[in-house]
Amino acid sequence: LSLLLWETIQAAQAFSLIITDGRLIRIHDYLTPKINDAKTNPEHAAERTIPPNDIPFAQQTAQADGVLIKHSEGRGLGVFAALPIPSGAWFGEYYGELMTEKQVETRYWEYHDPDEEDQEWVESRKSRNQTISGDYIFDVGDDLYIDGEDTDYSSWCRYINHAGAEDDERYGWNRCNAESRNTPQTWNGDAFIAPKMFFVALRDIAVGEEICFDYGEYCWKGREDMIT
Repeated sequence: LSLLLWETIQAAQAFSLIITDGRLIRIHDYLTPKINDAKTNPEHAAERTIPPNDIPFAQQTAQADGVLIKHSEGRGLGVFAALPIPSGAWFGEYYGELMTEKQVETRYWEYHDPDEEDQEWVESRKSRNQTISGDYIFDVGDDLYIDGEDTDYSSWCRYINHAGAEDDERYGWNRCNAESRNTPQTWNGDAFIAPKMFFVALRDIAVGEEICFDYGEYCWKGREDMIT
C-alpha cells in the first residue's frame, strides 16, 4: 500500500463523521471529560478510538476533525485532508488563548509595562519551551484575540499553511481551499460567551490535499520573501 492510502485507511477507521446542512459534524467529541469517560465506560465503547490525553492536543483535534498533521514540502508541517471535505463544510476550530488587545500589545509588542500576570505568562511560556513570536494571533472582534502559538492549548489549525492569489501564477491553480470565519462574543443573559474562529471549505477538498488559506496582506508586511 502507498503511504497516502495507508494513512487514509487508518484515518477512516479512527474518524466517525456525518454531514448535515453543509456542515461536517463530529460524532466523537474530543473534550477531555468525554475522552476520560470513553476509557472506562462500557456505554461509550465506540468512542475508544479517541486518543488518550497524553497525545498532544493538536493531534487529538486532528483525529477528531479528519485531518493529518505531517510534513509539507518546503514549508515544514502542514495539514492534509484524511477524508473528503465538502464545499461549505465548517471543519476545524482555531483553539488558543483568548487575550485582550492590551495583553497582546504588552506580551508581544511591549507597548505597555507588564503586570504580574503578564510576567507569569512569559515565564510559563519559557519554562515549557514555548515560543513568543506573535505569529499565531487572530483578531476576533471586540478587542479580543485568539492566540494559537502555545502548542499545549492550540488545535491542528495552527499548522495550516498559506496560499493566496499568487498561486495562480506560480502553480497554475490556486491551493487556497479554506477561509476563516468568526462567531462574535455574545451575552446569554448570565455570562459572556467567548468568540470563536472556524475554518470553512471554499471548495471540495480531496483526500490527501493540503489545507491552505490566505493569511492576508497584513501578515506578510515586511516579509514578502517568506511567501512560498
